[in-house]
Formats: sequence, C-alpha cells, structure tokens
Amino acid sequence: MRIMGLDCGVTEIRGIVCNQDGKVLNTARMAAESGEGFFKYIHNIQSLVNTLAQPYSEISCVGVASTGRIDPQNGIVLNSTIPGYTGINLRVVVSSVLDVDVVVQNSDRAALIGESWMGAAKGYKDVVLLTLGTIVGGATMIDGNIHHGSSFRAGEWGHMQLIPNGKPCSCGRTGCLEQYIATSILSEQMERVLGLNACREEYHELYPGENENIAAVLGEFTGHLAWAVGNIEATADPELVLIGGESFEWFDIFSPLLSGELAKRNIRLPVKKILLGSDSGCIGAVKLALENCQCTKNKNK
Repeated sequence: MRIMGLDCGVTEIRGIVCNQDGKVLNTARMAAESGEGFFKYIHNIQSLVNTLAQPYSEISCVGVASTGRIDPQNGIVLNSTIPGYTGINLRVVVSSVLDVDVVVQNSDRAALIGESWMGAAKGYKDVVLLTLGTIVGGATMIDGNIHHGSSFRAGEWGHMQLIPNGKPCSCGRTGCLEQYIATSILSEQMERVLGLNACREEYHELYPGENENIAAVLGEFTGHLAWAVGNIEATADPELVLIGGESFEWFDIFSPLLSGELAKRNIRLPVKKILLGSDSGCIGAVKLALENCQCTKNKNK
C-alpha cells in the first residue's frame, strides 16, 4: 500500500508518501501562498498531491492535516485565518485529484498522533501537545484517543486565561496564554533587550548564561509556560506534555530554565520536545489514513 499524508499550514504545505509500516518513500513541500486567497491555496494543495502521486501507480488513501478548526467527521474547515478557507470541504478538494478515501484532521491533532505513533509520545496514552508558534495551539490525547470536544475546540490551550485582565487577545478575551508565550512575543522581547533583530537560531549564541537581560526575558517566558503546564496538569492530568511548533527547534535553550520554574511550583509533570519535528503532522495524517480509510482497514484485517 501507498499512503499519502499532507500537512497544510499557513506558510507551507508539506507531504509524504509512506508504506503501511510508516516508511517514508517520497516527500515534497511548497509555499502555501495562503495570502493570495483560498483559490491559490487550494490549487497549491492539489498541485502537491499530484507531485507526490506521480511516481506511484496507486495511492491507496490520503490523510490531510490542516490549519484551522476542523470537523474531522465531515472533512470541513470550520474556522480559519485564511480568507475564504472557512467552509471548504477538504475531502472534496483532495478526492477531486485522487479518487481515493480521504481523512481530515487539524494539524496539531495530527502532529500528536504522529508523535504517539513514532515520536516522543510513543508508549503514552494521556498526552497534551502545546504548539508554540506565532499562535499557540495544541491537542489532547486521552486513553490513546484524540479528544475533540463538543465543537472541535478541545486543545486550544493558547486561549486558556493566564493573567486576569491581562493583554487583549485576538479571540476577544484578555490574558490568554498566547499573548505571553507565542514565539512572536518572545522574539519581540528578545529584540527589545538586544537592540537588534535576531532569529531563533541566534538565541543560543546570544545566551551563554551571563546576559542578564536575555535571562530575564527567558525567565519570564518559562515562568508563564510553567504556569500553563501546571494548569494543564490540573485539568487534563496527562502523563506527558510535548512542546511543538517553531519552539521545538530551540527547546534545549530554555529547557533548564523551565525545569527550574516547574520545580518552584511543585509541578512534576514531564515536559519534552517533539521528536518528528515539522514532519509530525504528515506522519500523523498517514496514521489517521491507515486507521480510518476503508481500503486500509480491510487490508489490515
């Protein structure tokens, strides 16, 4: 069998083709160009599907992970920041290119499924993923199953209130976690104390431990993150919290500080970074297809 997994993000669309054991046979990626509107975005998704499918005579099924709030039962985008993307049926978008079964899921949830299958969450049944990027998202796994919630909002940890009457958030509330630990916020604070523009890859070189200004910024960031982990521990009681998104690339920089902040608050919940990196969503999409597409279920019996 050949199974395709897609991860459709705001800035990039990624895809892989695997066999039923998860061995990667082919990969492709392209700019999403979502700012040019949903027609261009959908065209790019379909182009990537064609590119991945060309070397193979038959693709058995496709798993699609997508940005936005997703109804996985019907394959519909319920809400998205991409203009015109809300209401799109992704099953139809992909099956119009390949006449095969298509299963759809939110990108963060697919990433957690991928990490549970082949990554840092392998062997765990109760896990929370915190995705730290320009926005803060996530996913929750309970007893080995993704928890969706009554309106597919479960796992939107970025809109957990951290500071009462705090910073205004795009969701209309105030003090949301996203306003304190998003990578964009951290970058702004770093640039302010450094007096220069710096990318995340430079933080490690700029923070040898003795720069008090950088230490203060990272201390505040990890303090907020520790409070979030404590709230997650109290509400979801997982075995493990995973840190994903852009932040996994520099997790090793702030991990020692985070451990100290967790200890101060008597929080014992393990926190690790994802292992599959930017491929976790694609791999999770493949796993979803293996478990939910009719052709693969029949062949696996």
